[in-house]
Amino acid sequence: MLGQGGMSQALYWSIYDQSEAETSIDQLIATDSLEKLLEVKTLTFELRSQSDILIEYFSKPATLKKLLRIVFNVKESNEITERAIEVFSCAENLKDIMPNLVASHELLQLPFEALTRNISKLTTGATDPLLPGDLCKQFIYNGFNKLIHAILFSPKRVLPLVEFLKSNIGYMRAWIAHTVNSCVTNSLKEFLIDTMETCPEACKSIAELAMSSGAIYALVAFLTSSDKSVIPFECVTSASSILSQILYKRVPYLYEVIIDRVPVIAEYVLSSHLHGPSLLRLPQANDVMICALSSIVTTLALKYHELSQTILDAKIPEEAHKKRMAEALGYIEEVHVPKQASCSKAKADSKKGTASGATGTNSVPSSLVTEPKLTPLGVKEIDELEAIFAPPFFRVIQLFNLLPERLNYMMNMAPSGTLGIGCFDMIKMIGRLLAITADIRDQLYFKRTGINPVQEWIAGEANANASNNLFDFSRYACLSNFAHAGAGGIFDTPFVDTIQIGSDGSVVPFVITTSNIILKLINLKIPAFIITLFKRFPEHSNLHFVISRVLLPLVEFVNYNPKISMHIFKETTLLKDMHEVSSDYTVFKRRDSKLSYYITFARAFLRMSVKLSDEAAMEEKRKYVSNNASATLTTISCPQTVPALATLLTEGYTDLDTEMCNFLINNEAFKEFSKLHLEPEESIPKTFGDARLSSDYAEATRQASTAAGGAYDTTFSWTSGADNNSDFLYSNFGNFATSDKENTGFSLSGLSAAVTDVEGGDIYAQFGNMWSN
Repeated sequence: MLGQGGMSQALYWSIYDQSEAETSIDQLIATDSLEKLLEVKTLTFELRSQSDILIEYFSKPATLKKLLRIVFNVKESNEITERAIEVFSCAENLKDIMPNLVASHELLQLPFEALTRNISKLTTGATDPLLPGDLCKQFIYNGFNKLIHAILFSPKRVLPLVEFLKSNIGYMRAWIAHTVNSCVTNSLKEFLIDTMETCPEACKSIAELAMSSGAIYALVAFLTSSDKSVIPFECVTSASSILSQILYKRVPYLYEVIIDRVPVIAEYVLSSHLHGPSLLRLPQANDVMICALSSIVTTLALKYHELSQTILDAKIPEEAHKKRMAEALGYIEEVHVPKQASCSKAKADSKKGTASGATGTNSVPSSLVTEPKLTPLGVKEIDELEAIFAPPFFRVIQLFNLLPERLNYMMNMAPSGTLGIGCFDMIKMIGRLLAITADIRDQLYFKRTGINPVQEWIAGEANANASNNLFDFSRYACLSNFAHAGAGGIFDTPFVDTIQIGSDGSVVPFVITTSNIILKLINLKIPAFIITLFKRFPEHSNLHFVISRVLLPLVEFVNYNPKISMHIFKETTLLKDMHEVSSDYTVFKRRDSKLSYYITFARAFLRMSVKLSDEAAMEEKRKYVSNNASATLTTISCPQTVPALATLLTEGYTDLDTEMCNFLINNEAFKEFSKLHLEPEESIPKTFGDARLSSDYAEATRQASTAAGGAYDTTFSWTSGADNNSDFLYSNFGNFATSDKENTGFSLSGLSAAVTDVEGGDIYAQFGNMWSN
């Protein structure tokens, strides 16, 4: 057994493992042997231990210069290079080293020069076109990311870095140009976004830098490019991620710049000539546009509720509200398509340097001056927000005039007999726009209670108590996981709170809200078009699911907006189509997806007519399955059939949508559908026509028949939400692009890594079986 001295000697050799026994860290530092020092296996351990001699050595500008050259001035990586990069990973322990680095422009130039030398024709104009740089070696990107993180780890080092980049605008543009790499993208996010929390005093300076370097303009240009030979797909996904985060985190100064550019993005989404592999770029631009619209609508709704007492006390005349609503309706009913890209670009360019107080050099042409605006409400904070949000919001609404043509274009691009991924993405986009209502309800609930509604729902399932937590703003406009759901959002927030505030009979409606989007869709006859897709593609449940995310949220607005009232029932062929399906149905015939969704819709209509929320009905059904197996459906508050609904009306319930109830009870097509498809299954609690829940009931029944005394247990399977929004639907339906055969799923996860293969081939070869007749 080794003594104390022997153990120390063994430990020494295991640590340093040098060929020369007399070599030690002290000797290496004394001889300025940096490369040999980097070979010491535990160098990072010594740095984390705050070794005084090491800190002093690495604090010397000469040592830092050598260290940076080892990473950024070599053509190929080796073990020494990797060890040098590891030094930067000790960010929390370099607080005495980094100040000397950020204080020297000569040292800061080295990592940025490594990026710049791979870019040809780099200019410094804020609105000059910026092309992605040629790829550097991965070790350079890794080293750059770790170095930037080490610099930004301390708020004191943020402003010196900003000042350096202000005096070297080309370096900032080079940084943006290399967002083709995820490491560089992460470092740029940390600089533009995370510093908002770590160093709020630097926000204005960073915004000035971003404006003078054209950072936002360049990212929007990446996002709205469909030429894969110029802008790689990785640049598109990086731009989408950065812009979306700036929006939902509301980064000061930069937020408004992106809001101004939303019409440009919308114009790209609705009119660009995308085909083949370029269609994979569409969801990235969709996500930013949806995020911006969600932010606009939710921000205004929250502000109205925050100032509700002030607004109501102002006793604003009814005529003023009518005038504002008429102005909004005028923009919604506009049939012409403005040249939004030119207008927004001129407006944004004229505001260039707003954060720094500078005056733009480009004036807005007189032909583009007319922009949407609203009569002020008379409450300062509301008027200021609406002045910012009304122009881009209503411009996008006007650009929706391109939507019918866009849907036809996308369908025509697809092979005969298929829908095509482009048209599918556009329908999914519409569904996500209507899901903004859920964002308002969830954020209002969080603001009132301090509890994340998503976490509370999950905690409730686990019989646990939800605790106060941070709201996850990255979950915006998410499609519900359930085909039976309406607009979504937590039911503890009344639906009416998403469109107005009121008290004691006094009501103040919101002018910028989701209902405006629905009115535009109705004017364009989009719901009627979407309903026809059931006939064209009767077997494709993934398409039907997305359609349900458009139709049912729209129906939920029936109770709250007279211009939307009964549109689905009276002005589309939905009920007629449901009746036609019934005419050739027999009990021995297998249900196709179309009929299954029609049944789901019928039960959802019945539920919505009595104003029962998704969650309340779900909880009711759970209790029914668990404890009341012998009960009949007409004894619970959610009607399952037309006779059950009629019974509720005769019992004197007051909180019902009387018009909708009477229509469903008296409509012959719906009554026939109910008689054939709903009433025969009245003993089974198919509240939503959901196959998974029906199987749960069957399993509960099986357990009941075998368990002693009739006691049994049943649980429900729940689908958790996606981690991000960009491919939320695809994460739920991985095999949406394949046939019904098992193990043929096509996953879009890791798409960026495989983009070379995908964009190098035929998109319809990748999605060959999608929605064929």
